[in-house]
Amino acid sequence: RCRMRWRVEGGLMADGVFAGLCPACGGDLTLAEVESSTCKSTGRRLCSFDIDGEFERFLGFFEVAVGASPRALQRLWARRVLRGESFAAVAPTGMGKTSFGAVMALFLARRGLKSYLIVPTTLLVRQVVESLKLFMEKTGVEAGVSWYHSGMREEERESFFRALSEGDFHILVTTSQFLSSHFGELRGKVFNFLFVDDVDSVLKASRNVERILMLLGFKMDGGEWKGEPAGVLMVSTATAKPGSKVAIFRKLLEFDVGSSSFEVRNIEDVYFGEKTPDNLLSVVKLMGGGGIIYCSSSEEARRILEFLNAKGVRAGFVGGRTKKDFD
Repeated sequence: RCRMRWRVEGGLMADGVFAGLCPACGGDLTLAEVESSTCKSTGRRLCSFDIDGEFERFLGFFEVAVGASPRALQRLWARRVLRGESFAAVAPTGMGKTSFGAVMALFLARRGLKSYLIVPTTLLVRQVVESLKLFMEKTGVEAGVSWYHSGMREEERESFFRALSEGDFHILVTTSQFLSSHFGELRGKVFNFLFVDDVDSVLKASRNVERILMLLGFKMDGGEWKGEPAGVLMVSTATAKPGSKVAIFRKLLEFDVGSSSFEVRNIEDVYFGEKTPDNLLSVVKLMGGGGIIYCSSSEEARRILEFLNAKGVRAGFVGGRTKKDFD
């Protein structure tokens, strides 16, 4: 039981004491010790955890890899992953969920652990792989990275499936479509860290929930899921709606995939007067890398695409019948 008493000095209430509740020495715990997070009797920290050392090493690793300290949310995610706790990362676009997943996978690879990063598009596969290569160069970590996307040459695909079959990798990066169409090649493999970027796209195929559970070490036996998770599942979501399949996450991994909305987004309202290609180019340069330009017709979109490409802007076209550049 928690008992609390007060010391009184000179008729004034001086300090609260939590009787017998010091986690460091087992004695009384004062408010002053709580505020300093230190036991006066032993000099030890009051709240220390087994993962604290690993957490501090991750913070340093992240800063070297990314070139900046992790945000508060990323620090929270790191603690949860290192504690072996599966969870849903609910945050707006641009908060660094994908970068965090890549850095964490590389950090775990230092210990020989295997990670699987699932992203929604071929473009993101390429971006994540490029980020991993950059992070490896900055940190000096050598890890086997295998990836698959629809634009690979035949010899590249053969090399990928050979590495996958032999388990000759630390980090695997694919689209969610690969999980659905090539699970036969993944069956029997277990990952220590499974990161799903945009879980909405994964849940379009209802059996993907079962596939993810198998990749975490669970087995179906007599119509029931058996076993304990051998790894951590981290999913990012903003619009996923709970359903009967997602309820399995709650039962086996003790977290929900739910829906949310955000009131603050990284949006700028810019007015440049007359609608001209040069004004559009100014906006594109002002806003920096990455963006979407909506056009009233495919013809207009193609004219703008040609103009931007001629000005050295790397751009692609996505229309009703053309989605190659999006992939």
